[in-house]
Amino acid sequence: FFSLEEDVTADGACTDSIEGYGEIEDYSVSITPLADCSGTPAISAPIASKTNVCPAENFTLSLTNDYYAGITHQWEYSTDNGATWHNLGTAQISPTYTVNAQPVNTIYRVTATCSHSGLSTTSTTIWITTNTNIATCYCTYETDIICSDGDLITNVTFVGINNNSDCTDASGYTDYTGTIAPALVTAGNNYTISVTVGPSGDGWEFESAGVWIDYNQNGNFEESEFTYIGTGLAEVLSTEITIPSDAIEGTTRMRVANMAMEAAGFNHTYACIASEYGEVEDYIITIENNMSVADNLLSKVAVFPNPTTGIVTLQTQTLEFSSIKIFSLTGQTVYTKTVPHSTNTYTIDLQDLASGSYFITLTTEAGNVTKKLLKQ
Repeated sequence: FFSLEEDVTADGACTDSIEGYGEIEDYSVSITPLADCSGTPAISAPIASKTNVCPAENFTLSLTNDYYAGITHQWEYSTDNGATWHNLGTAQISPTYTVNAQPVNTIYRVTATCSHSGLSTTSTTIWITTNTNIATCYCTYETDIICSDGDLITNVTFVGINNNSDCTDASGYTDYTGTIAPALVTAGNNYTISVTVGPSGDGWEFESAGVWIDYNQNGNFEESEFTYIGTGLAEVLSTEITIPSDAIEGTTRMRVANMAMEAAGFNHTYACIASEYGEVEDYIITIENNMSVADNLLSKVAVFPNPTTGIVTLQTQTLEFSSIKIFSLTGQTVYTKTVPHSTNTYTIDLQDLASGSYFITLTTEAGNVTKKLLKQ
């Protein structure tokens, strides 16, 4: 009926085809109101679009119930094997809920309430695990990037990395995380990154380069983790990168991309979306904290065993601590403990804590110290 996709509009129900070709058919649709709920709601077992997710990956929880008017659904989650439950948002009519991120293994359930009877039913639970192998969570390019026409990276220089390369992979992507030693950087400091871009071909005049560093180590390149390096042709492009003061300590991934496009069209989305021409390279870096004298005292803290299956001992060499807090990778407090008497050794039981990566923060007279912990 319509010649182009943009010709399809709401007015088309009464508009003739421009070319005069096509067909129209009318049908009848019978709409009946939902039956009111009554008594105790029947509720199915929850289902999920995915049962194993990366920390920053979203997924959908839902039910297979029949619909009734007057029913609301309150989804809940627990990260301590059901000992405590927390609401996901507020009660809603829809039985479907989208979880935007899950940093640790989590149990979910839903309570359905009939407003006409005032009665409720709580579902069985569903367990969603979090992938702790973050390296497998980084996005890959769904289409190849053409780098054989001169739109390529010939060198990346960043702190201890100085890698000369040629684009030999037909996909336009090269993973150097297993072959190039990591750059060592300190949170809060500035560093220069330089990327040499190729000569391009067929008279193209724009090569734009950028870098992403996964500062929060959640396996996802976010807009706040992107730094635009520059745009040029057959030259070295350079800029300063500031490592955020709250960047998580440890080894994480750095992605460098060169895309054959003008600066105005190049942005953070190209961490996962390829242009037709260009090249992408992945590296690893290690982030450390900038430690003062007091920080060095605080660093003398032992957390063992680590990884742990439950029992953890915390010990400091020169300081006493008065409280303990444990946070998920997204900053959610999952455990808190006030130590009855300041001490330099204390043992806690985390057997009910879901498997995953966490941060333990100890409060001492010299300040707070944070250590990473892996619960198996």
